[in-house]
Order: sequence, then structure tokens, then C-alpha cells
Amino acid sequence: MKIYTKTGDRGQTYLSNGLKVDKDDLRIEVVGELDELNSHLGCLASSLYSTCDVEHIERLQRIIFSISSNLLNGSFSLKEDICLIENEIDKIQDVLPPQETFILPGGCSVAAHTHVCRVVCRRVERHAFALSKSHPVNADVLKFLNRLSDYFFVLARKLNFENGIDEKTWQNTCR
Repeated sequence: MKIYTKTGDRGQTYLSNGLKVDKDDLRIEVVGELDELNSHLGCLASSLYSTCDVEHIERLQRIIFSISSNLLNGSFSLKEDICLIENEIDKIQDVLPPQETFILPGGCSVAAHTHVCRVVCRRVERHAFALSKSHPVNADVLKFLNRLSDYFFVLARKLNFENGIDEKTWQNTCR
């Protein structure tokens, strides 16, 4: 299989259903952002020490890849995957000190990168929601992305906690 098709030379590409669209089509934007998120997850996984965390991230990568190729196909379910993320969030929060204020992104480098994954995920979620206004988008995709960004937030907190890094908090100084 050749890697280049030359179709992109004229600013067009194909959706997974074979439909030719312009490269600035919002569907292509969302798929590209999912790919960006997946690449960040690959970097994150390479920095993690816990085999369990790595396996979970790699499972998320496979799910995101499936979402990319089925974004406009409403006939798949992510309910089990959403529950998996919710369970992970709950397990992580059970070992963390309670959060009483807003937390600034950062800490150890792996936690900081997890925060990058979180904000990229939030952007994908916003654009997937915008896409849902003009094209049918599976409702589970929007729920999954919302939970996934929450997962990244608590995972970053966990990584800082495990590395003995105190989180920096934010207090509103613009009053």
C-alpha cells in the first residue's frame, strides 16, 4: 500500500466511508484532533512507570482510533468504555487527598504531559460537539470525551501524588 495518494495535493481527502471532502471540513478537523490526542497518549505512555497505567492508556488509544474511524457511524456503543473510565476515576480519587481548590496544570513532567492530554481532549470534545450540530455524531463519543478529560485530570493528580509533588493551587486575584 502506498502512503501517498496525491489527493491531498488539491486540498481534499477521504472520510472512512469513502466520501471526498475538503481538508478543512470539520469532520477532518475532529479526526485530526483525535489523532493528535492519540499521539500525546503515546508520549504519555512512554513516560509512565506503572504497567497498569500504560495498559490503560494503550487501551484508550485503541478506543480513540476506533472513534476516529467510526466518528459519524452512530451504530457503536462506548457505554462499557465510559464505565471503565468512571471506575478508573473513582479508584484514583479514593487514594488522593480531597481537592479543595483549583489546581494549576504542572508538577512532575509526566503529570504536566497528562494535563496536555486533558486540554487536547477538551478541544476535541468542543469540536465534536460543534460537529454534532451539522452531522450526526454518536452521543457516546461526546460522553466518552468528557469522561476522558476528567480521567486525565485525576491521573495527573495521582502522578504528582505518587511522585511527592505538591500541587500548585490557584486563587482568584482579579477582584
